Amino acid sequence: MKKIIFVLLLAVLMLFVSCGKSESKTSSTSGTATETSTKTAEKKKIEINVGINTGWDTLSPFRSNIGNNLPVISTITYESLGYLDGSNTLVPWIAKEWKTEDNGVTYDITIWDYITDSKGNKITSEDIVWVVETSKEKALKPNYKYVESIEATGDYSVRVKFNNTLVGVFETFMTDTLVCSKAEYEKAGDDYVNSCVTTSVYKVTGFVSGSSMEYTKRDDYWQDYNLLPEQLRATVDNVKVHIIPEAAQLGIALETGVVDFVLNFPASTAVQFDGDSDYTLQRADARNGMQIFFSGAEGKPVAEDKYLRQAICYAINNQLMIDAALEGYGTVMHDSAATYAMGYQKEWLDEEYYPYNVEKAKECLAKSNYKGEELVLLGSSTTKTVAEIIQNCCAAVGINIKLDLRQVALVTAIRLDGTQYDMFINQVGGITLANHWNTRYDCRSYKTGDATSRHDYVLADMIAEASTVKGFTPENINKVHNYIKEEAYGYGMYQLNNLAVWNNKVGIKEVVNDNINMVVPTACIYN
Repeated sequence: MKKIIFVLLLAVLMLFVSCGKSESKTSSTSGTATETSTKTAEKKKIEINVGINTGWDTLSPFRSNIGNNLPVISTITYESLGYLDGSNTLVPWIAKEWKTEDNGVTYDITIWDYITDSKGNKITSEDIVWVVETSKEKALKPNYKYVESIEATGDYSVRVKFNNTLVGVFETFMTDTLVCSKAEYEKAGDDYVNSCVTTSVYKVTGFVSGSSMEYTKRDDYWQDYNLLPEQLRATVDNVKVHIIPEAAQLGIALETGVVDFVLNFPASTAVQFDGDSDYTLQRADARNGMQIFFSGAEGKPVAEDKYLRQAICYAINNQLMIDAALEGYGTVMHDSAATYAMGYQKEWLDEEYYPYNVEKAKECLAKSNYKGEELVLLGSSTTKTVAEIIQNCCAAVGINIKLDLRQVALVTAIRLDGTQYDMFINQVGGITLANHWNTRYDCRSYKTGDATSRHDYVLADMIAEASTVKGFTPENINKVHNYIKEEAYGYGMYQLNNLAVWNNKVGIKEVVNDNINMVVPTACIYN
């Protein structure tokens, strides 16, 4: 009987142990599933779709400046020698370091000695020399005219000599030079029109000119992320850029989920997402401003009449233009250059800069030699609203304006001929103030004088002194600013806002912005 009871107890015990083992096994399996789920979540691919209204027509590294700074595309298709980070400071990228011992005439540049492209080609100084010399030969970017020579001084070092020490020449050179392997480029034999092999953290996996560009993150990227500014750190695995020219279609694409982000969103459509809790709208001042420049050509009423120019500046209602043309997404300017130009003095934002003042406009007009002549305002078909507001504002103080609105190509063809107009509406940026000044106000820049056919050598000498690496001081910068402001050769009306909108479902945990404070979708931190 005892044996029977023992056997029964043993059986019960075994059953209990078996159940315990079963529970333990189940628990273990459950834990494994959780761990697998966590690992899967960690490895989950982040894919985003970005909409923009213009794109690259070719993947060639030898590009003009048109579209060369497009958001997303410009930083993940190719890598350049240097990059302007969130504080607008030039930082290393392909280049590791650089130095100059003659105030910017010659630079010794060292590149990293372990750079490889997506096919494993190692980048050396030979590739850098080839890219620069080819860019100089093709002359598609004006800055290469300042490169006198480049030579390899080692396997991973080059020496570049410039023929001009203009401030910004070196920075532009570093950001303009798109790097790739000479051997791989020549092997392709198609000038990289529809495909390319680059050093970027992303590979171009799809390209339809004027329609779309697709990118996949490399798993063999050459650089340590800790050595990159946060704007260049890839947090997204796959990116598709949708090129949608029409603003309304961009809006529809965002609403229907075709795209997660829209960058450089036209204000006319972006406004509908402002205040919508499902979306985030981000605005930042663009690099370009909207300006008018006065003709300096002999015989033009505005050319020698400072008070007439000042009267026109005071007569213009900039806020009205911002509200009418940009749905309110703009900022009144305080110089003809935009605020992101290197050298821009922040105290200018507190200065009085021709605020809208009808009485002041009439006072200046009374001091002028204006006799009611018809003044021609040249603009493009895209600036019609702005031109009409200027015309009406000037009429209110007694100035007669005739509009001459042409297609952009026709405006471009005559924009440097001041005999063709009295005033010219333009959008001009510039990486530095020196670049802006030389483009618009230096009478030695063009055969006809400055960009409006003016010949002011006093200003030209001031610009020459202030534009060198050594002479680019606050004192010299303010001299040029005050002179142009007093003479009213050019007038900054408003700075456009770059608008970005994204669907909050994309799950951004931390927004990363670029050097003009715009979101960088490929570098943001996601949930």
